[in-house]
Parts: sequence; C-alpha cells; structure tokens
Amino acid sequence: MNDLKMIKEWRAGTPPMPAAMEESIRARLGALATGAEAPRRRPRRSYRRPVLGALLAGGVAAAVGITLLGGDPGDGPQDGMSARTVLLSAAEKAQRQPETTGRYWHTVTNSKFLLGSLATSDDGPPRFRMYERKQLEYWASPNPERKDWSATTNLGMEPVIKADEDAWKRLKCPDFLMPAPGDGDCTTMLKPGRRKIETGDLNYSFVNFDGKKVTFQQIADLPTDPVRLREALNRLLGYKAGDEKVFELGTGLVSEAPAPPRVRAAAFRMIAELPSVRTLGELTDPLGRKGTAVALKVSRDAEAVETRLIVDPAAGRALTSYSVALNNGDGLHGTGIKTGEIQTSSSVIEAGWTNSHP
Repeated sequence: MNDLKMIKEWRAGTPPMPAAMEESIRARLGALATGAEAPRRRPRRSYRRPVLGALLAGGVAAAVGITLLGGDPGDGPQDGMSARTVLLSAAEKAQRQPETTGRYWHTVTNSKFLLGSLATSDDGPPRFRMYERKQLEYWASPNPERKDWSATTNLGMEPVIKADEDAWKRLKCPDFLMPAPGDGDCTTMLKPGRRKIETGDLNYSFVNFDGKKVTFQQIADLPTDPVRLREALNRLLGYKAGDEKVFELGTGLVSEAPAPPRVRAAAFRMIAELPSVRTLGELTDPLGRKGTAVALKVSRDAEAVETRLIVDPAAGRALTSYSVALNNGDGLHGTGIKTGEIQTSSSVIEAGWTNSHP
C-alpha cells in the first residue's frame, strides 16, 4: 500500500475525504491508467478537506471507522451524569494544568479510514470495505523559520465486517484501488508498515476554520470565557457558527490544538452550553481507555449522524472524537452505512510541547 497521508481535521457530520488522501488516490489512479508508478508526495497538511467529485463517482469512498466504542446510538446516560456536568468537570481539571512551552507542538493520533474498493469482476461481486489504520505524528513549530516534521506509520488494513472480508477473498485479495482479481496474497495489505518521517513546511491547522489559516498566536490569544470564545471563533470564521460547527471547533481546541489550559477549559465550557449535547455515559475508546462520551446530532440530507467526543473528566482531557450513523443509508460517497457504524475517528495519544523532533 502507498502511504496515504491523512488529515485529522474532520467536519462534524459530513467529513469529506482528507485532501492528502485525495491527492494520493488521484496519483495512484493516474498511474493505473498510464502504467507508470505513482509519484511519492511530500506530506501537505491542508486546512480544507475537499470532496473528490468525479473520482468518488467512480467508486472510491472514504470515511473512518472504529470498533471498540460500543453503545447504541439511542442509548441514554448510563451513569447519571449530564453532558454539562461531564464537560464542566473536565473544564475544571483542564484549567488547573500547568502552562508549558517548547520549540514544537507535538501530537500523536491513531485514526482509521473506511475505504470502499474499486475492485470488481465480470459477475459483479460486492465491493469490499477496509479500514486503513494509521498512526500520525506531527511536530509543528510556531517559528516560521523552523521546519515542521511529520511521521506516518501504516498499521495495516482491516476488513470492516466478515462480509467485507469474504468479498475481498472471493476477488483473490486485491489492493483496494486495483482491479480484480488480485494475486491471491491475503496477508500483505494487513501487515503494519514502517514509520516514515518527512520534514518541510507542513502548513497545518489543528482546528478546522474552513480553510482559513490560524496562527499559533491567534490560538494562544483566544478568550478564556466561553461566551467570548464563541464570539472570537465567529470572527475567525467570518460568520456566526451554528451549534454543529461550535461542537467541531470546541472538539479541536480540547483535542489537538496548541491551546493554553485556560482556553481548553473555556472550550469545554462552550461545548457544555450547547442545548442539544447529550451524554452517552462511559465508553471505551479504540486504545482501551475508559471515558465519558458526549454527543450532538447532525442532520445530513436523508441521513443523520451523531458527532461524539469521549473525554476523561478526571484528567481534563479529550480521548477520542468520532461520528456514528443514526440510520441506514448510502453513507459517505456511497459506501453504504448502517445504524451504529462509525464514520470518522481520531484518538489522541499525545498532544503537548516538546523541544525535540525526530
């Protein structure tokens, strides 16, 4: 498998394919058409996540999936704590954390993308779906004169469900972007790869401001009052954000952004004031960590999804953000989705300042 570069900024409810993944897939499809080897690209972290359009109409689909979160979409609170109580508790802990600094803002996340296969055969067996699992690391510098760094580790593909695995094997295990049949090797795609390190101007934002570049200093200067924070985010966006966007921005600030502790606390409080946020009680994230999940329903045409955030209130930190389907439908870009299936996911392993890079 090529190293498909991933972006961790996900739009709440309608997460399009990450831009770097789009570029990689375009290159691979172009190589298939010409017989040439697809070029390797320097990782570029963009502020936007465009939808593919014609490429997606050809059968490539992207979303993210995880399997350890549990809980039916209709589940209510399991521990008696309201979403507001959970988030305010996390805010209290967050604001007491020491403020640190360093040469690089370092994040480590584990993510999964649900990829729809292009593989077909004459008798038209069902396309299969695979989770592409990655670990992403970034060292972003607030100093424009200093290079950024990134590291990507391919953790191996994983069939979504047994039916996907069966369909893949019927096609003799092709690469998900290659035409069927495959060569019968059903192990290579599932094996982890090596850690690949690259450097340069990565131009990355840890919070999705709809393509607008936001500097380290602008994030550091955000208000520590939740009402004023929402107003400041509106100014950065250039419009008045609805609750869905506020939930997304708040999630970014508490998860991976280089925000000071008091700003993170304000972001937790900002999310707590959203009237439609509910709690799902205790859930276990893909890394086996227990936390309390809060959720906000998002409507998308005939389908509905729920964006969720698992937090550790006692530590004042976010663990995993993801979205889940609330009804059966075509899913993102026609992959097919069922109630309870995960569409996006990013689990934070580390987010903090450091003075070193790879």
